[in-house]
Amino acid sequence: MSGGYSIGEVAKKFEVHHARLRDWCNHGLIDSYRGARNARFIHESEFKKIEQIKQFMERDPKPTLDEVREELFKETLLVQKKASDRQDEMSTALSNALQKEGLYEMFEMFAHKFSEMEYKVAKMDEMQQKLDSMSKYLESMDQKSEIEAKLEKALEEENQIRLRVEAKLEQVQNEQNQKLQEQIDSMNRSIENIDQQSEREAKLEAELEKERQIRLRTEDKLDQVYTEQSQNQKKEKGFWQRLFSSSSD
Repeated sequence: MSGGYSIGEVAKKFEVHHARLRDWCNHGLIDSYRGARNARFIHESEFKKIEQIKQFMERDPKPTLDEVREELFKETLLVQKKASDRQDEMSTALSNALQKEGLYEMFEMFAHKFSEMEYKVAKMDEMQQKLDSMSKYLESMDQKSEIEAKLEKALEEENQIRLRVEAKLEQVQNEQNQKLQEQIDSMNRSIENIDQQSEREAKLEAELEKERQIRLRTEDKLDQVYTEQSQNQKKEKGFWQRLFSSSSD
């Protein structure tokens, strides 16, 4: 659509805050359309309506947007009625003049042709509206495709981040598992060393016990030998005493 101005440009032109101007558009007081990158534009044909709305808003008390809409509707009807009255006046004057000049039948033919042309123009306008609607639809589809592409890109980036995080977590898990396995292996070696040490201590204790038993048996044997020697010495001493006693007698 040609003759379009951005919200900021129109707001600056009429000295209206752009947020209020956008609010008027949202409530249907002003016709607007979307351009590239979904930006909103206002056609210059709406400038007169904006001026009327400003005048309405300067009243005291300040009217509501619904009251402004009603005033705009009344103004539109009044303008249409005045235009229709002027058209009727012109048609009557032209009809009288043509009847006076004897050209009424030719005027009727021209009027019929003009009606046909108006019908064709209306059809063309209808077709243009359909084309504009289709263009807006295609534009919205392009915007939708662009949004979907951006969304797909964002999802892909998110998926890549998720994969990197999962890979990092897996790496950390593997490192932790490796450290845990090393600790378990070290503990198993420690337990194995303790078992071997216990086994050696048990063997050493058994050998010590064996040596103690041997020592005890040896000591018993020595005691026995010593006892036998003592007894033999006593017997021998008694023998010699008796022998010497007999010789003295």
